[in-house]
Amino acid sequence: MVVNDAERDPRFVTNPLVIGEPHIRFYAGAPIILTGGQRIGAVCIIGRSPRTIDEKQKQALIHLAAAAAAALEMRQRSQGHLVASETILERYNNLYKSTPAMLHSIDSEGRFLAVSDTWLTAMGYVSGEVIGRLATDFMPPDSAKHVRAAIREFFRAAQPVETEYQMLRKDGGVIDVSVSAVVEREERTGIQRSLAVVHDITARKIIKQQLRESRDRLQSIIDGTNVATWEWNVQSNELRVDNRWAEMIGYSLDEIAPLSLASWSDRAHPDDLARALSILERHFSGEIDRYDCEVRLRHKDGHWVSVHERGRVASWTSDGKPLWMMGTHADMSDRVQKELALREAKLMLDRTGQIANVGGWTIDLPSGDLHWSDETCRLLDLTPGTSSSLEEALSAYAPQSRAVITAALEAAKMDGTPWDLEVGMVTFGGRHIWVRVSGMPEFEGGRPVRLVGAVQDITRRYEAEQ
Repeated sequence: MVVNDAERDPRFVTNPLVIGEPHIRFYAGAPIILTGGQRIGAVCIIGRSPRTIDEKQKQALIHLAAAAAAALEMRQRSQGHLVASETILERYNNLYKSTPAMLHSIDSEGRFLAVSDTWLTAMGYVSGEVIGRLATDFMPPDSAKHVRAAIREFFRAAQPVETEYQMLRKDGGVIDVSVSAVVEREERTGIQRSLAVVHDITARKIIKQQLRESRDRLQSIIDGTNVATWEWNVQSNELRVDNRWAEMIGYSLDEIAPLSLASWSDRAHPDDLARALSILERHFSGEIDRYDCEVRLRHKDGHWVSVHERGRVASWTSDGKPLWMMGTHADMSDRVQKELALREAKLMLDRTGQIANVGGWTIDLPSGDLHWSDETCRLLDLTPGTSSSLEEALSAYAPQSRAVITAALEAAKMDGTPWDLEVGMVTFGGRHIWVRVSGMPEFEGGRPVRLVGAVQDITRRYEAEQ
């Protein structure tokens, strides 16, 4: 039986194992049929992604199901449920020759009694180089030491086992394998032997190691940036968060369990909640690529914590609805407080500038961008917030003053020399005024990157002195 995509198969689309863990999408199974025709189970494979299998792979499942049936029947020999041993041996011979699986059989001393053709191909040997030799001869020292002890215990306990170790190919290559084995006992002679299925898991272990390294790097990034993570099932409202998420609002995970969307929405500021939900809907509809919003959450102590939320839908249902969404929370409270303090400081400076008739300015040297404070704009008869180029600013100076200012700017750029000059200007409103202009460079890496300064209207003082 093959189900290529369970989410599109009406027989399984509502199955709990499809819509929930382990989220099965692909299934293939071959029935375990005893000699008497009883179907007692199945050998099956499942996957989290849709796929197809070819005829060779289907035959592999059928052969493995036959091997499972044979092993079960041998275990039940004492109860009279086995077929004739000749039939079993014939089945085993066919299995070792035709199966695409890696199979082997060893005796109680650990010597190979049989290996499948697929085993020989994978390891690069021919049968004569393997049969009769110790299995540990084909392993690195560490694996050989482990398997030697395991074989003794395996035949003593006569219980099925599953273990992992490494094997050496003829060309010197090392492969990681997972081995599932059972003990068979010949009833007439009492001789024990194993039947083992060998899986090459080298690629899987490499992927697991890569995933582990990727997970460790991700965790280091999360720890380094001090952000919290969350996962939300949009359809069921299930919410998963880490400890940092709960700590941001003063709780432990146990205190806010059980988690759901209400764990977030009930603590969101009413003024922010509607805006956040609106941004979410825009993301779900495809209007925007991701969810990005700042929300205030109520702390356990009662105050509000400013949180920058980012997220994106990671998976969708078969009918195009958002399923799982994942994202981060970053505590922005410090930044918000600093911005508030800066706004208050700027407001105070603007008021001070108005009283003292002093404005400020900055020039970014790499870009040449010039910024004037609101008081500077008013002094030059411009609307507050007006921007201008450096050339336009220099043109406002009286002709006899322009060369002096230009030389002062160049000296500051070259060697960081500050200046403090009194020069004439013609405002953008046409008024002739006298100003005191001071400036100095700011350095980064030993180089001037920015010029900052002040400009003050001294017309009355200048005229009084005249």
